[in-house]
Amino acid sequence: MAWLVALGVLAWIPIDLRTLPWTTATHLLGLRLLLAAALLLVAASQRLGTRRSPTSALFVFIALQAVGFAWMEAQIPPDAPPLLRLGYGLFPFVVAAQIAIFPLPLVWSLLLALPALGLLLLPSWQGPFAPDVSLFGGVWLLFLIVLISAWAGMSQLSLLLDLMRARTDAAHDGLTGLANRRSAMARLEAEIAQAHRRGQPLVLLALDLDHFKRVNDAYGHAAGDRVLTEFATILRESLRLGDLGARVGGEEFIALLPQTEALAARHVAERIREQCERHEVAHDDDTSIRFTISIGLASLHPGDDAAALLARADQALYRAKHGGRNRVVAAEEWSG
Repeated sequence: MAWLVALGVLAWIPIDLRTLPWTTATHLLGLRLLLAAALLLVAASQRLGTRRSPTSALFVFIALQAVGFAWMEAQIPPDAPPLLRLGYGLFPFVVAAQIAIFPLPLVWSLLLALPALGLLLLPSWQGPFAPDVSLFGGVWLLFLIVLISAWAGMSQLSLLLDLMRARTDAAHDGLTGLANRRSAMARLEAEIAQAHRRGQPLVLLALDLDHFKRVNDAYGHAAGDRVLTEFATILRESLRLGDLGARVGGEEFIALLPQTEALAARHVAERIREQCERHEVAHDDDTSIRFTISIGLASLHPGDDAAALLARADQALYRAKHGGRNRVVAAEEWSG
């Protein structure tokens, strides 16, 4: 948007040169070049990913136009052609209309409209009509444009939030809130590729609740769901911000630990196992449900893809299950 407005600011230069005295036109030329350069700087700062927030950049974008247009309007002589005065008089409305482009809440849209209102109320603003009619009509028209712009921005924001919620729902398990199998596999492949490229370690944990069918049979599926959700909480709280926990089956989970050595991952896995062993899930009849978990651990090897790493983690989990359950087994402990 800043690029587009900058081009529009420069495109008006020939009109100034043809309709205004040379001194005024050249002065306005300098102002337009300065405003266009400032707008392009805002665009470049966002493209380069500076730490400035998009909202603050948006305020700078709107404020620059208000200040620049006010400065330029002050240079227009009273005897300028009516069409030129009309063009400059439309600047506040052009600024207000731009708010419709951005998906913003109502309060933000109204705050962004303040520079346009200030520009409209400046004494230097000259509309094509008598001042008393022009100011009243201008404020009314600007208010109408702001309302329409705010409504358009809120509609865009609502649509974007709906799309983000739909994307989140599609990538997460509905019961536990963890990543689902599809999104977990995509993340696993991406992390493996990055680990190979940078030569970094990576560990995958395969986790399975022990005798989970007995929980469902003894307490019912609602209690089983409660066990799954509370285990998901344990898993989520045991992982770092950059790690990933996912539910890939009924009572089957994985945990992806990028940039983690096997020993550190073993400590994480043991902590998860111990917390599950100690945890009690409240049941409706004032009893508690206890559960344990078996974990298979596999480290990334050179040349591994997602399928190979998953297979080794599953084999380690199989060994943990058949070795007595409620334990952590690393693939490297028994592989030749």
